[in-house]
Amino acid sequence: MSSNIASKSNTPIDKCRPFPWEKSYPDNVSWDAPIAVTTLSKLLGRAVDTYTTKPALTYRSTTLSFTALAHLVTDMAQRLAACHVSPGDRIALYLPNTPWHPIAFFAIQRLGAVAVHLSPLDAPRELSHKIADSGSKILITTDIGALPTAAAAVKPSDLIVLPDATWTSTQPAAAADAALNAALPAKSPLPPMPDDPNAMAVIQYTGGTTGLPKGAILTHANLTSTVSIFEAWGVPQGIYRPGEDTLLGVLPLFHIYALTVNLIAGLHIGAHHIMVPRFDADEALALIRKHQVTSFNGVPTMWIALANHENFTKESVASLRTARSGGAPCPMEIEARIEDITGLRLAGGWGMTET
Repeated sequence: MSSNIASKSNTPIDKCRPFPWEKSYPDNVSWDAPIAVTTLSKLLGRAVDTYTTKPALTYRSTTLSFTALAHLVTDMAQRLAACHVSPGDRIALYLPNTPWHPIAFFAIQRLGAVAVHLSPLDAPRELSHKIADSGSKILITTDIGALPTAAAAVKPSDLIVLPDATWTSTQPAAAADAALNAALPAKSPLPPMPDDPNAMAVIQYTGGTTGLPKGAILTHANLTSTVSIFEAWGVPQGIYRPGEDTLLGVLPLFHIYALTVNLIAGLHIGAHHIMVPRFDADEALALIRKHQVTSFNGVPTMWIALANHENFTKESVASLRTARSGGAPCPMEIEARIEDITGLRLAGGWGMTET
């Protein structure tokens, strides 16, 4: 009885190439590009070393350079160290889009602790569950609206409330130093910088199942490999232009979409992040024009509002190079309308918090 197993096993593997999926990749993108991983603190440090005095973020009347942002991260990390925050400790962030978010987020990472994201839209039951489930020892919030009252109601072990008025000061960096000095103990020396990409960085709660929210454990490698993939895909195609991009940050940073695409990837490529607490179509169009925004990541409800806005024209968003929608399927008629008006193809994205 004859067999063709031997002939199959002797077939050179090169004859199986090109790999079938290669046809779906642009010519200048390599499907097997190496995926670099690092820690979030090192990622921020490299961005600061590269972009120094370039603007990292603008919020209200304040603009912080990469260097100024890094100074405030270190300042807060030193004060959290004085609160005996140690590697692995869970620190909850109950913050809308405000500079206090990236400052606190990267200060937590510098100490090897774990950021736990809470949503300002969470009901008291959800807040209490997330605090208890994560074992958060400190809750950090700001004095916008009812946030301090809601934060105090869940009775965290320690509550830190930071003033939003900091960011309307004529000297915001000095005002932020003063605010941290008033809210936290005097600085303590920092421990050695954590160096393990496989250490836990974030507990990100997802409502993608029934019942109470589930906390997805994400490592530094999870988050920085995502950025590496964005870079391998986006830089060769000109989607990202390191040091040249300005992005409109309306998506909430407590959600995984904005955390990765806007904050972490934005810092890595030296983008100027225009940080906005909530979406308003009139304001979004004004900010795109004012700051010559090149990239806007949104969700379908935002794109529907823009597509139906009377001032949404090709000229009003002429600076945009990339437009993306995620979080839910975007209606095809909205995608078509946006492309007809602007000439931009609305790119769709899908991601899962757990991965």
